[in-house]
Amino acid sequence: MVRASALAVFDLDGTLVDSAEVFADVINDMLAERCCGGARVTSEAARQAVSLGGRGMLASLLREHGRDPDADLDEFRARYVAIPTPPSSLYPGVSEGLAELAAMGVRMAICSNKPQRLCEKVVLDLGLDGRFASVVGSTPDLPAKPDPALFEKALALAGAQPSKRCLVGDEITDQLLARAVGAPFIHAAYGYGARAADFRDEAHASAFSAVPSLVAHALGLVR
Repeated sequence: MVRASALAVFDLDGTLVDSAEVFADVINDMLAERCCGGARVTSEAARQAVSLGGRGMLASLLREHGRDPDADLDEFRARYVAIPTPPSSLYPGVSEGLAELAAMGVRMAICSNKPQRLCEKVVLDLGLDGRFASVVGSTPDLPAKPDPALFEKALALAGAQPSKRCLVGDEITDQLLARAVGAPFIHAAYGYGARAADFRDEAHASAFSAVPSLVAHALGLVR
């Protein structure tokens, strides 16, 4: 029988990690090889395009220098996996906040639409692998969020009872997923997603430092 456990499930990009600088670096490398006009994108432009998804982000930022969408995405991911994730990618307070949650006895998992190998790479690069009971990214055999499949896989691998879990994320897809599985949702308002005003009736974290307390309340660890 699976032991009852409080589990906080986190999105990755826009919730734990700001990958916009790395995304911009990869895209600028692609641009440098494709054109000679000095076209470049900023990390802020990449940050604003993240919510479009991989293909959408590349189409938006490569513009006329884009080629085949699938080939562009394959090239982007191949370059991305070869670049170390800088420690500065972690949002402020994440290391301390995860340690605080662990001290409360909260188990943690990651559920992301980022490809599985890239999720694992980022978590390993940042030395966070010991913090998570499971790290689940997208795979060809499972539908992406907000379909519950990735969330259910994260729960199964973490060995958590479904009555004791919450979801922390920055995007509408995370909110829809939380509703689909009946989990309390905490909006990472500092991330890439819509404004806090667009997440009515949800708990909002303006910085990661607010997340541990909100998770504790969502999981019924404090009254």
